[in-house]
Amino acid sequence: MADPTDSPVAAVSPKPWQISIFWPTKDASLWSAAFDGTQPDAPWPPPVRVTDAGVSWLPPGIVAVSSSPEDMQIFWAGPDLRVRSTYFDRAERRWVQWFPLGRPWPSVRPVVVSGEEGEMNVLTATGDKMIRHTRLAPSQVKTTAFFGQAQQLIVMSQELWHRPEPERSWAVARALEAVTIMRTLPEHAPTPGEWIMWPVTPYLETVGRKDEAIQLAAEAVEIFGRLSEGDPVKYGERHEAAKKLLERLRG
Repeated sequence: MADPTDSPVAAVSPKPWQISIFWPTKDASLWSAAFDGTQPDAPWPPPVRVTDAGVSWLPPGIVAVSSSPEDMQIFWAGPDLRVRSTYFDRAERRWVQWFPLGRPWPSVRPVVVSGEEGEMNVLTATGDKMIRHTRLAPSQVKTTAFFGQAQQLIVMSQELWHRPEPERSWAVARALEAVTIMRTLPEHAPTPGEWIMWPVTPYLETVGRKDEAIQLAAEAVEIFGRLSEGDPVKYGERHEAAKKLLERLRG
């Protein structure tokens, strides 16, 4: 583990007699340790890594909150002024990949408080002397996490694509993984279609996987066809573009 920074330690009690603490290290990763107060004579266990190295944040550090028993979520502001978060997945007993929350906010440190069980409220002071409030209902927390993870995968795929082989095979894999995640989020229905049209099908076509590109282009036609039935003004043009893409790939 790298040396800790000078940022304050964040602490939260996810249930009675238990304490979890969090701190950043100089390699820009986040670590945690937990103490079980039901065994007061037991030593603190070894720390565990919460995020990979390179996850930068702005001082003064991290906010930790628990909205229901055994639930823990942490927040921090990144160098792009976007609030970032991760939470502890109780089912898999691990911290999920961190994800961004919305657009950049001109604030150094968010304030987070839970309301109803499982709910998170993120508040930040802005440069225009306003307080911005984002409420994450229990169902939204995982949706936001999955969407953020998919966005990161797409960005990663684009970065890998511009590197020499064999990095392009990794770029394709990351882009396909992002689309797979987005298929599980019906509230973001247009996004998998958009990503299929670019960058996924161009990537697949370039690396010689044309059959897969055709299959996904047909999926994009189906997605935008369904959406255009409900809103032809908004999605009709994308539906036509998807059909032209599919026709070109089949030609």
